[in-house]
This record gives sequence, C-alpha cells and structure tokens, in this order.
Amino acid sequence: MLLAMMCTRQTGRLMAMLAATAVALCGGCAHSGTDSAPATHPGVRAVAPRAFPGLASRSRDRDDDLDHNSDDGGVLGFGHAADAADRRGVTALVIRYFAAAANADGASGCRMLTPPVAETVAERDGGSPQLSGGTCAVVLSKLFAWYHSALVEKQRTLTVTGVRVQGARVLAILEFPTMPEKIRQIDGRRVSGSWKLFELLDSIVE
Repeated sequence: MLLAMMCTRQTGRLMAMLAATAVALCGGCAHSGTDSAPATHPGVRAVAPRAFPGLASRSRDRDDDLDHNSDDGGVLGFGHAADAADRRGVTALVIRYFAAAANADGASGCRMLTPPVAETVAERDGGSPQLSGGTCAVVLSKLFAWYHSALVEKQRTLTVTGVRVQGARVLAILEFPTMPEKIRQIDGRRVSGSWKLFELLDSIVE
C-alpha cells in the first residue's frame, strides 16, 4: 500500500513537473531553435515564449514566479539548514545527477534515485510513445534526451544555493541564472545513510 501511494504521488508530481518544465524551458531552449519539446509530449501544454522582466524588478518575489509574494517559505523555511557533511553530500549528488541528465545517461541517473522511484519509473512513465521502455535506464535516458538543450544549460549554470533537511527528507534549492524561473528545487531522501533523489526533474519552488 505504501509503495502504491508513493507511485501515485510520483505520477502526479511528474506530470506537474513536466508541465512546469515546458513553461520554464521555453526561455532555456530559445537559443537553440531546434530542440524545444513538441506539443505532442504527454502532459505538456504548448506554451508560447514570453518575456520575463529583470530580477531586480521583482526582488520581493523570492520564488521568481511573478506573483510578488513569499509563497516559497515552505521551502526556504523547511526543516533546518543541513550540516556541512549533508550539504556536501546533497550538493555532490545534485551536480552528478544534472551531469548525467545533460548526457542523457539514464543508467547513472537511476542509481541516484530512491529505490521505490527507480523501480517504478518504467511502469509509471514508460507507456507513452516518447518515453517507451521497460527499464528505468531506458525511460530516464529518453526523458533526459527530450529536454536535452535545457538540461545542458541547467548543468552548465547550476548552483545549489541551499540544502534543507527534516528527518530523512531533504530539499535542495537550485539556481539557474539563465532560466526564466531561476530558483527551483529538487526533493530527496536519506536511504541507508546516503542521499538519493525522489524526483526525476527539478520543479518550481512551492
């Protein structure tokens, strides 16, 4: 039952992340002119590129979502700041994961996910034509390849600006200076003394 609940939660989160990523990637992929995701991708709505004002014009909007409020307090105030060892560990994990993503290396990416997430990637997400596959490595490689241009740019500009811990859960706060939504997050869990990621892609701060 617990695994089923986690799978259901992850499916919803992935669909939300894919939709949010489609918006964010418009700005990140615009320079390539060739690799933006087609509108046929499952769960992703075609979004026209839009202009974003400079960061200084919305300095009170800490989560950079254009609504000029502080609704990211649940993330920036989540748990407590990680100690030095956990911050180093989580930062290294995130950097390795984005390097794998930029290289469409699903096999390496799967090893950095929590076991329940990695074990159910193919079942949850491998049924679509674009991500079809019978293993985590195949499906994740296709997901990474789908967003290749943006993930390369994210890997190039990634900074882990914060690591927040509460029990066995961790939130890494990420900054991508060249992306429309500059401040994002990725969720993780402690598994047998090591940090693993609980999401396939970063998401908006919420």
